[in-house]
Amino acid sequence: ISPRRADRLSTRDLALLATGLGCSTLALLGPAMMLFGRPRAFSAARRAMDQRLEASAHAVIKESAT
Repeated sequence: ISPRRADRLSTRDLALLATGLGCSTLALLGPAMMLFGRPRAFSAARRAMDQRLEASAHAVIKESAT
């Protein structure tokens, strides 16, 4: 922001501007990430890996308890 414009803008105005820009960025970024983000196959593979790791962790806990 140039010095001439900064003289006319108060701290409150700058804070509101920053908040507005941040909110609008997030509002546009969320759907963009859903559309152009990681493919579903990646997410499915990650979920399957998480489930396998949880199952093996539960098996180890079960064995150590007996």
